[in-house]
Amino acid sequence: MRAIRWVACVVAAMGVVSGAWAQEAPAAAKPAAGGAIELKVNFTPGMYVVTKDVTMHVDTAGDRPTVSQIHTAMLMDMEVSKPDEQGNRELTVTYRQIKFDQKHGDQSTTYDSSAGASAEQVPPVAKMFEGMVGKKVTVTLDSQGKVSRITGVDEMIASMLQSAGMDERAAEGLKQQFGDRIAEETFGQLLIMPGKPVSRGDSWEVDKQVELPVLGAVQYKQVLTLKDVKDGVATVAVKGTLRSVGGKAGAHPAAPSMMVNELTVEGTTLMDIATGMAKRSDVTQKGSLTLTAGEGEEKKETKITLNGTAKTTIEKK
Repeated sequence: MRAIRWVACVVAAMGVVSGAWAQEAPAAAKPAAGGAIELKVNFTPGMYVVTKDVTMHVDTAGDRPTVSQIHTAMLMDMEVSKPDEQGNRELTVTYRQIKFDQKHGDQSTTYDSSAGASAEQVPPVAKMFEGMVGKKVTVTLDSQGKVSRITGVDEMIASMLQSAGMDERAAEGLKQQFGDRIAEETFGQLLIMPGKPVSRGDSWEVDKQVELPVLGAVQYKQVLTLKDVKDGVATVAVKGTLRSVGGKAGAHPAAPSMMVNELTVEGTTLMDIATGMAKRSDVTQKGSLTLTAGEGEEKKETKITLNGTAKTTIEKK
């Protein structure tokens, strides 16, 4: 069951980052020659509601094959400040509600942070998520959209650890996996702009190495295509693959190691041209992981196949 708990964390993490890949191409469109537009990052000041919804079908091979269905939904408030004289602005995200549902064999687990359950009633697999509720992470972006400062991560991690009852050894690993690097990749310039005006049908490529919770270093290659521009909304298609760097599994002191053999991500993002913010992202994710537990003669590898969807929406309050 401990391995299943960490698979659930991986599912949530991939959903979060997949949303980030799509979201960080907000299109502040500017007319160019031949009807092309210029895609630019432009976080418009104001209050926003962000939702992330990840559903994953998980097939685990081995001596006792199992099938699981994992669903994680997050509701967040995001406040984008006005830029200062140097063009710096802050993005403050507050985790308001987290829902978690899992069907594993003939067992079911349900958690809703808004239900007011006591600590004893929260399922072990959901305890880390519980520690995120109400916590804030603030990212300061410079005039070029690059991360210059991050605050609140340590406080959120401390809350997650306390909720999950983890020891100091696990705490250090969790800080490495869920720390500043994740916040920087999520809110910074993860998705690289084409660097030139693009028209309908034009594509550009991104080859990026990122850090994911539990999984460690992964290489993400993607092709983005401007499919349409209509009624103030740009539609960008995303197609990519994700693999563990060097074929090595991520190391975590409190969990079995997991390696991404290959994960494909494909979908679309709708971008509001006037505000420069993503409206909605829908992607499908398919692939497999290898989970390794134990060492020496006790070492055992298990293949896990994933098939699911990740959806993200951003709405201005």
